[in-house]
Amino acid sequence: MIKDLSGRTGQTEDQIRKFLDERYKPKNKLKILGEAAFKFFKPSKSQSDSPIRVNDREISHDLVSDVPQSYAYEQIMDEQSARSFPKVTLELHAQDKDRDASGWAAVPRGVSDKRLKMKLVDGVSPDQLWGRDQIDGDIIIKYKRVGTDMVPTEIHLTRVHS
Repeated sequence: MIKDLSGRTGQTEDQIRKFLDERYKPKNKLKILGEAAFKFFKPSKSQSDSPIRVNDREISHDLVSDVPQSYAYEQIMDEQSARSFPKVTLELHAQDKDRDASGWAAVPRGVSDKRLKMKLVDGVSPDQLWGRDQIDGDIIIKYKRVGTDMVPTEIHLTRVHS
């Protein structure tokens, strides 16, 4: 597509890539763009890479066939299998002072409304959390793919803010 856009617009492929990287750099925007492209090509891919006509322009069979059947969505999803979030409020739901790395659960407010399993990492001590209902901390959320969606599955607490 970048090559085709380059030919149609007169801009170099590098200029187009730079624009797309700047515009869609945040992972969530990249995911949105990827989902839109996947949905756009899916009917044609399921019909032996049939050409696509959009207004007066046609996307040829050859160009459609260059788009992978599963597209690059897997690469985006793999890149997003873990994401960092600084200073998130965690509503603590399960505590286990005897186990440093497991036995914990929290709801990361502003990131997810789901109660997620939580691990304490990078020197975070159970004593920093014990008996508290809520803390602010730096976290990494691990995700798994469910269909075309990324679903948060686990919190890794890397730092507790006082």
